[in-house]
Amino acid sequence: MEYILKSSEAHFDKEIVRVFLKAVGYYPLGLNVILSTGEYGMVTKKDRDLPTVRVLIDSRLRPIKGYYEVDLRKKSKSKNS
Repeated sequence: MEYILKSSEAHFDKEIVRVFLKAVGYYPLGLNVILSTGEYGMVTKKDRDLPTVRVLIDSRLRPIKGYYEVDLRKKSKSKNS
C-alpha cells in the first residue's frame, strides 16, 4: 500500500488509486500486522482509517490462549476465548 501511495502520481492514475484504496482499504482483511506494543495479530475488521486486530501472539512471541481483539480506532480490547 505504501508503494502505491508514494507512486500514485508518477506511476498510477490518482483516481484509480483512490478507488482501489476505497475498495480494499489500507488494512485488508487477513493482513498480518505487528502492533506498536510488539504483539502480532491479524486484521479482522476494516475501517477507512484504522482496523480491528485479533491479537494472537504476545510481545514475548508466545501464543495467546484464545485471543483478544483491539479496535485501533478506540484502542479498546475485547477478550474472547
